[in-house]
Amino acid sequence: MHRAFAIPELVFRIVDMFVEVENTDETDGDGPYVVDRPALAACARTCQAFYLPAITALWKDRDLDIETVLLHCMPADLWEVQRETSSSFYKRNVTDYLVLRRSIRHEDLDRLFVVAPLVNKLIFGRAANVFHRSVAKELTQESYLHLASVLPVGIFSRLRHLVWEGQSADLDYLPVFLSPSLKSLHLQYIKTSGPRLDIISRLPERCPNITQFDFMILPFDDFGFNNNAKDVVKSRLARLTRAWNLRGLATNITAYNSLSTLGQLPDLRSLWLTFENDPVAIPVFFQPGSFRFMRDIFLDRINMRTIIALLQSSTFHSLRSLILRGPVDATSGDWSVLLRAVRSAVISPMSVESLSIDEGYCIAGATPHESTEAITDTDLVPLFDFHNLALLFLELPGGFDLQDATIDRMAKSLPRLEGLGLKSQHPPRSQRRLSLSVLAPLALHCPRLKFARLDLDARGKSFLGSPPPTYQACSLESLDVGYSPITSSHAVAMYLAAWFPQLAAVGYDRDSDSSSLWEGVQKRLAAAQMAREVARLEGEGESRAAAMARLGLGDGENTVESSEEEAG
Repeated sequence: MHRAFAIPELVFRIVDMFVEVENTDETDGDGPYVVDRPALAACARTCQAFYLPAITALWKDRDLDIETVLLHCMPADLWEVQRETSSSFYKRNVTDYLVLRRSIRHEDLDRLFVVAPLVNKLIFGRAANVFHRSVAKELTQESYLHLASVLPVGIFSRLRHLVWEGQSADLDYLPVFLSPSLKSLHLQYIKTSGPRLDIISRLPERCPNITQFDFMILPFDDFGFNNNAKDVVKSRLARLTRAWNLRGLATNITAYNSLSTLGQLPDLRSLWLTFENDPVAIPVFFQPGSFRFMRDIFLDRINMRTIIALLQSSTFHSLRSLILRGPVDATSGDWSVLLRAVRSAVISPMSVESLSIDEGYCIAGATPHESTEAITDTDLVPLFDFHNLALLFLELPGGFDLQDATIDRMAKSLPRLEGLGLKSQHPPRSQRRLSLSVLAPLALHCPRLKFARLDLDARGKSFLGSPPPTYQACSLESLDVGYSPITSSHAVAMYLAAWFPQLAAVGYDRDSDSSSLWEGVQKRLAAAQMAREVARLEGEGESRAAAMARLGLGDGENTVESSEEEAG
C-alpha cells in the first residue's frame, strides 16, 4: 500500500468522488446522496485503507430502505423470507416479506448500533411504491411491532432524511425512528385517524430542525365526505408549517386560508399543493410582496380567483418554476388575466426556467364553455421576457388565436426552449391557425427543442422554405399536432424531415378527420430515419444488405408506398 493512503483526509477525498449531493436547495448540501455503489464496493475491496471510508459512504445511499439495513446488520438466522406474488393491471409484483423466526436478543443489535449513525436517508414501506422494482422487500406489521419494542428511540441518531410510505408501514411505529437530526420528512399515503393524528401533531417536538416536509394522505381515507374531520387535519398541518422554518412543503390536503400564512414564511423556497374541489367560502387575502423568495411552485386544482389574487400580491425575486394544473371555477377572460398576473409577479424574469399552465383533466368529448376566450398575441407576448425558459407549456380551454409572426418572435426571444406546448385538449374554435411554416423559426432559433405541441394548418401540396446551408439541425424528437388539418402526408413529411432529422414521433388526435393522413406522416418519417441509418452504415463500409439486416429490415421495408390517398 502506498504511504499516501495512510492519510485519512486523502482517502476520504478520493471516496467522495463517488458521492454526489442530490439536492442542495432545501437541505443545505446535507444529502440525500447519489452513491456509485459498484465503484465504492470496488474501493472497499482494494485495501484496508479504503475499506472504512467506502463502507461509510455506501450507507449514505439515498435509495436505502429499512429492510436492507436489517438484513445486512442482523444475524442471518433472525429473518425468514416469505415470498408472495400478485398481479396488477400492468405487471406482476413479487414481495418478499421479512418475518421474525425468533425473538430479537440484545446481541443481535450490535452491528446495527454501529451502522445506524452512518445512515443519511432511510425509506420505510417501500413495497407500497415499487413501480420500478420487480421484487420488493417488506417488513410485516408484526416485525415492526417487535422492532419498536426493542429498539431505542432515535437509534438512527444522524439520520437526515426519512420517507414513510403509510400503506405498508403503519404510522404508529414512526416515533421510534425519529431523530432531532432530521432535515426532511416525507409521509406518503398516510392514514390520519385517532392516535396517528397525535403523532403528527407532536412532530415539531421530536424533529425541530425539519426544513422539507411532505404530507400526502390517502384520498378520502378515514374521512369519506366528513368535512369536519378533514378540517381538523388541515388545522394540524397549518400548525406544523408555522412550527418549522420550512424551505419546502408538499401536501394534498390544504386549507385555503393557510396560503396567506405560507406567503409570509421567509425561508420557503418550494411549494407543492393539491387542493380539493371544495368551493372557497371566503376570499383569501395576501400581504403585498408575498412569496418573495419562492423558487418552485406547483398548484393543482386551485381556485382561479385565489391563484390570480396570489399572483397579483406576489413579488417573485428568484422564481425558477411555476406549474398550475387545472385551476377551477374559471370564468370568461380569466386565462388572459392569469397570464398577465404571472408576468407582473416576476421581478427577475431571467430566473424563470419552466412555466406550465393547463386546464387539467378533460372528460372525453367535453367542450369548453362558450364564453371561454382564445389566447391572443397580446396575452402571450409578455411571457417572452422570460428569456431563459426551457419549458413553456400552455394547454388552455379556449385554445390560441395567434399570428405566425408571434411564434417567430417567440423563437428569437426564447432560444433555450426544450419543450413547447400551445394548444387545447378540445378541437380549436378559432378559424385562424398557425401555419406549418412556423416550425422553421423554431428550428433555426431553438436548437435544444425536444418536443412541441401545436395546433397547425398543414393544408397544402407543398411548403416553401428549406434549411440554409449553415443550419445546425434542431433536436426536435416529438411533435403533437392534435386536431391539425392536413392534405398531403408526403408534402408534410418531406418538410418535417428536412428541418427535423431527429423527429421520430408525430402525435395526433385519433378522432380527428385527418388522423389517417397524420399516420402517413409518421410512417414516412420513420422510413426516412431508417434510410438515413442505412446510409450511415454504408458510409462506414457495410454493404447495403448487411446494413439492412443489422436493422432488421427486409428488402423495401425502409420505404413507404407512394400510392397513399391524399386529401383533396
